[in-house]
Amino acid sequence: MAQVLVVDDVRGARTTLSRMLQEAGHGVQSAESVQDAIEKLKQHTFDVMVADIIMPESSGLELLRCSAEIAPGLKVILLTGVPSVDSAAEAIRAHAFDYLVKPVDQETLVRSVTAAARYKLIEDEDLQNRHHLENLVGEQTLLIQDYLLRLQRVAEQTEPLILCHDQDELASQTLELLARVTGASGGSVYLRRADQLHLVDSLDWGHQPRQIPVPPPTRSVLGKLFSQKEPIHSEDVSQQWDIEPTSWPGYINPSFIALPFLDASGEISGAITLHNKRTGPFTRQDLALGRIISAHATAGFQNLEFHQAQREADQRYRDLIDRSLTGVFIQQEYRLVYVNPRFLSMLGYSPQQSNLVVGQPFVQLVYPEDRDVISSPLVSRLKGEEPSPHIELRLVRNSGEVLHCELLVGRIEYNGRPALLGNLIDCSERKRAEEALKLSERRYRQLIENAPLGILTCDTQGVIQDVNPRLLDILGSPSAHQTREINCLAYPPMVEAGISADCLQCLQTGEPSQAERPYTSKWGKELFLRYHITPIRGDEEEITGMQAIVEDVSGTRRTVEEKLELERQLFHAQKMESIGRLAGGIAHDFKNLLTGIMGNIQLALLDIPPHAPQHDALVECHRSARRASELTNQLLTFSRRQIIQPTNLDLSDVIRRMSKILERLIGEDIQLALRLDPSLGLIHADQGQIEQILVNLVVNARDAMPAGGRLEIRTTSLTITPEVTPFDPSLQPGEYVVLSLTDTGIGMTEEVRSRIFEPFFTTKPSEKGTGLGLSTVYGIVRKHQGTIQVSSQLGKGSTFTVYLPTVEGDEERAISRAPFMDAMPTGSETILMVEDNPLVRDFNLKVLQRLEYNVLVAANGEEALRIAEEYGQTIDLLLTDVVMPGMSGRDLSLFLKQRQPRIKVLFVSGYTDEIIAQHGLEKGSETLLPKPYTPRDLAVQLRLLLDQEV
Repeated sequence: MAQVLVVDDVRGARTTLSRMLQEAGHGVQSAESVQDAIEKLKQHTFDVMVADIIMPESSGLELLRCSAEIAPGLKVILLTGVPSVDSAAEAIRAHAFDYLVKPVDQETLVRSVTAAARYKLIEDEDLQNRHHLENLVGEQTLLIQDYLLRLQRVAEQTEPLILCHDQDELASQTLELLARVTGASGGSVYLRRADQLHLVDSLDWGHQPRQIPVPPPTRSVLGKLFSQKEPIHSEDVSQQWDIEPTSWPGYINPSFIALPFLDASGEISGAITLHNKRTGPFTRQDLALGRIISAHATAGFQNLEFHQAQREADQRYRDLIDRSLTGVFIQQEYRLVYVNPRFLSMLGYSPQQSNLVVGQPFVQLVYPEDRDVISSPLVSRLKGEEPSPHIELRLVRNSGEVLHCELLVGRIEYNGRPALLGNLIDCSERKRAEEALKLSERRYRQLIENAPLGILTCDTQGVIQDVNPRLLDILGSPSAHQTREINCLAYPPMVEAGISADCLQCLQTGEPSQAERPYTSKWGKELFLRYHITPIRGDEEEITGMQAIVEDVSGTRRTVEEKLELERQLFHAQKMESIGRLAGGIAHDFKNLLTGIMGNIQLALLDIPPHAPQHDALVECHRSARRASELTNQLLTFSRRQIIQPTNLDLSDVIRRMSKILERLIGEDIQLALRLDPSLGLIHADQGQIEQILVNLVVNARDAMPAGGRLEIRTTSLTITPEVTPFDPSLQPGEYVVLSLTDTGIGMTEEVRSRIFEPFFTTKPSEKGTGLGLSTVYGIVRKHQGTIQVSSQLGKGSTFTVYLPTVEGDEERAISRAPFMDAMPTGSETILMVEDNPLVRDFNLKVLQRLEYNVLVAANGEEALRIAEEYGQTIDLLLTDVVMPGMSGRDLSLFLKQRQPRIKVLFVSGYTDEIIAQHGLEKGSETLLPKPYTPRDLAVQLRLLLDQEV
């Protein structure tokens, strides 16, 4: 049953076409327009589309072109009510399957749709076969070998059929031969005698009647055979609507073949039915072989009839050969003296043209290139010698066509003189089958030879029988001969790789096996093989060998591993970035708290004399708050949001100057070795942060070597080009300085190594580490557009490698900050202080009031503008946080400078660099005071700004 889409803008036509197809058993959907049809083609799968050529909004030809893109392989039948040569030609050019003229009758429509569906089915099967090439090659090879073997058996065993002298024995031998060749375990042979078919032999007695009337029942297999007089082949008798399936329980599958014996008049003289194929169902090859055998059997029956007629009377003999299905001739004294009608019809002559044949030598009818082949056997037969019983030759028909035949020649007495009796069997169909088989074998051999995968076959002892060129390329083998010297079950490298075990298991169990294994070929090629092994079976399903399909996946495997490693590093970088953002946000809020806490403690200390009992407690609180501030700075370093002062540095020089400090850090039981490149490029970095990287990594190495050891610090240069993919996708092509620290410590597990840069993660006791040392290093490195890589092996130490980009320029020195004044300077100017955090706002107000400034206080930008407007006088300085809800500190300063151009601005923030990047502050053009700050820090910065000349 085919799935059909009917497209016609006329509802009545659409309904009629759908009904005709549904009555024929096809599944039908309909569409009223081209657009509707396109939508249905996108939503459903169809085998055939029947479409009107002329429709309102578009044509069936346009729909045909669209369907080629939407549903490749769909077969389209075009209908037209106004046929023309031009429209038919255009339909052919558009690759329409058929072109029908309305009104179309049901038989024509159903026949066209059925043919289209069958053609599509063939195409789909061919596409499926190409998609499963590996399995198909093996299966087709077995089929070809099986068919060749069966053809050979047929050729060897059909001669006795023709020479058999008993009708019942011939019938039994024919049935037995057909059963062996086709694999049938059930079947019967009938011969016609008068008006009855008599059961001569059966492979499974008990279900067939001994006699069947002629003609047999209409809906039986024999009834259909008698009606069409052609062989019948069905893979499923239940699908044959005109045949009633038998109720006999001995049928194990519904497939069957029925073959007729035709007499000279074209009537059925007997029949053979075959069923219960052991490997069912019956194939077309079975049918083709059955035709050949039945043709020989038919010839045998006809020969029997011929001899019987000879015994009874010469006239009856003449009648028999006249009706023979083989071409019969008698040649005497090198001239044809008699030919039967079949002989004439085979050569394309009518009975009235027999005079054109009789009287000339038989050899004149033979194809010129075969005349030498036929002359000697004819002479030998005439002399009574025994040449080959049958000869294959070609004859030239009246039309000039070539006819392939088998010739059987015998010596007889004709009218009292020696003569030759020849029987010609038309073997054109068999020749076509053989040529098709050779073509198929050649085609599949070419598929194997040109296959992109390596293919080999071997016997049950592991001896390689065949290999294709691709396998030689994979193994690096110079020749197929040298490859066949390898035994798949005993070759040591294959045994060591486990390949031999897979081969042996397949040969012993018959189960397919597949695996991926490393393997070094006999010719030294390092491979990672992916292979699929399947058994090869003989006629009796016994295992006769195996076939392997092989692919080298070394390159693919490396590519996948590299991709996974890059994805892992990218995921890790993204995770660390997310953790950094979280840490930066927490540190920002914590700095606001520390500003209020530390500031208020210092204000309290200013009012409490040193000998007061509260003084020491406040000092201790201030000390703890400062430690908290240092911890916050580490978080900001990790999140890359801290204040930095980058300069051009020589990393080797920085390490050399710190060497004494580093030696004191690691202690006397650890040897420090420096391998510093004197011609190292410059990096643009904050010297303090670079020193912090060194200190943290050295301390980490020291803690990993509790019993002492060796620490090596090395600097080198590295160039990354666009052609080389770096291990970290964030590294851009260019020049890099590489810092590596290698210790001989306890090393790390993979689980620990994957988490070492996470904040607060540590393997040390709580009193020895906070878990921020390596996360701080990570933050500093990423802040400087670099990356860090760690390799470690448990019990053998670790290596930390830092990559930092180089810059052009000369080495600079960090500018030292001037020390703060011992006393807090005061003033009388007017300061507008804007701070959204209540704790910091209250602290700022207390400090400014103590410093005797005139203070205006606002909680946000909008309130600050309103207060400035109401104040109406000059404001000397704006003290504002940068990030606030609503209006930012930067925008507020711009608004105020429009009204009071001489106003000075002091920004405060926890994220100096982030503020510069996100809020438009030009680095160095504005004054920023980082949080947390002390009252003295604020007092000094205010005074420095207010005393500057505008």
